[in-house]
Amino acid sequence: MAMRVSVLSRGTAARELSARGAQQVASQLDRARAFVADRVLPTAATWVRTAQAASGPIRQEAVRRTRLVGRALRGMDGAVVAPAPRRRWPMAAVFLGIGSAIGAAVAWVLQAGKPVQLAPYPAPPRVDDSAGMNGTGEQPASVAHDESDSD
Repeated sequence: MAMRVSVLSRGTAARELSARGAQQVASQLDRARAFVADRVLPTAATWVRTAQAASGPIRQEAVRRTRLVGRALRGMDGAVVAPAPRRRWPMAAVFLGIGSAIGAAVAWVLQAGKPVQLAPYPAPPRVDDSAGMNGTGEQPASVAHDESDSD
């Protein structure tokens, strides 16, 4: 029986605490609602009115232009005239050519002063021309002598 009484008393205490917590939450909620109604909403309403007044002429111009475009698209007899599709490939080809030219120019400038290597492997070392060679490994024709002359 003692245990039953303690459970009931704890239940009553918990009920009282939850009622007190609910009252505190309700009072906080009322304060927040009053703050929003007194301070936030009037400020926001002022901002909205100012924005509407400032954008009034712009909105009127947008409506006017929209009506003019609608009239232009309807044509003479009221039928909607679709604009002809534009070809885009000529412009793409022009820009592709411009981009290629720019890329080639940049590559040319970056390679200035560097030796040109046309083969995938490095060139063999050159033979010194001061030894009578012309860079091909053979003697030039002016230096070469006929073997019949040496006898």
